[in-house]
Amino acid sequence: MSPWGHHAVGLTVGLTGAWVLSLGQLGAAVTELASTFSEAMVGVWNGDLTGSLSALTESSAFLGGAVVGGRAPDKLEIARWGRWTNRRYSLIPHRTLTHWWPVWMGLLIYSVLLVSQADDFTQTATSWGLLGFAISGVLHLALDVMTPTGVPILNPFGKKFSFSVYRAGSPAELLLISGVGLVCYVVATVAS
Repeated sequence: MSPWGHHAVGLTVGLTGAWVLSLGQLGAAVTELASTFSEAMVGVWNGDLTGSLSALTESSAFLGGAVVGGRAPDKLEIARWGRWTNRRYSLIPHRTLTHWWPVWMGLLIYSVLLVSQADDFTQTATSWGLLGFAISGVLHLALDVMTPTGVPILNPFGKKFSFSVYRAGSPAELLLISGVGLVCYVVATVAS
């Protein structure tokens, strides 16, 4: 998938999660987030770091984590362009260890456990941010497995598996991203 596609998916997942968190925790619609923010600031002024601020922080943490997680498998390779060769090189070869599903599924399971066991403000916000990061990372791999290059399945440095549904930058990619957006919207609507 192209970089803009991963950004779009990360943002879509993040906004959906933030919406669901704000509805579940605050009982407010998306249009009421501004008033929630002002209520949270009044709470901070009065020394109250719970309630609205907590839900707003969880939503923001999830959104930030999801946006960063959308590109994380590619960015974690620590890619650079050669100064004289004009070629891409990276510390970790492209679509190897950073695109291996057990790493991301392990992170997803770990983040779900953290969310369920968080008992203070900082742990809760951190765990929701990590969950957003992990969900977007898993979705990154799910979309990359549909490109001709694919992702490794059994061995991070072994043969890559591909469904070869679309090429990065093609119109099919836009259609697939729109489908992800629609699924996210349905999830958010059902959750509310």
